Amino acid sequence: MIVINDTHIAANRVAGTTPASAAALKQWTIDSLTVFLETVNEDILVAGDLLDSFHIPNTELLATYRMMDKWLEKGYGLYILKGNHDKSKDSSKLSSFDLLGELLGDRAMFISHPTRIDGNIYV
Repeated sequence: MIVINDTHIAANRVAGTTPASAAALKQWTIDSLTVFLETVNEDILVAGDLLDSFHIPNTELLATYRMMDKWLEKGYGLYILKGNHDKSKDSSKLSSFDLLGELLGDRAMFISHPTRIDGNIYV
């Protein structure tokens, strides 16, 4: 199993950036993760902060869904731990993290509490 963390998809950087460089950074994050997933042939655990905030733009959420959907077609396991950037104090709203989990369904495990995921692996 490969463990990655803090991808922060849809990070909205403003300090030291221009609108163009901030947009390029968002695209680079998606592109880099896509290329990485194309090379991985084993289970993956995202150990928190897949997304940069509770709610991300739908364009980036859709790009993340498509990337993960394509990777899941390989038949490997995908475990994604909810990080502090994926949470909200207002539990009445559906987060982008939770929506992505619903869209991917049973093909991926979205984890929000201590869980045994495989053998002796606990998150």
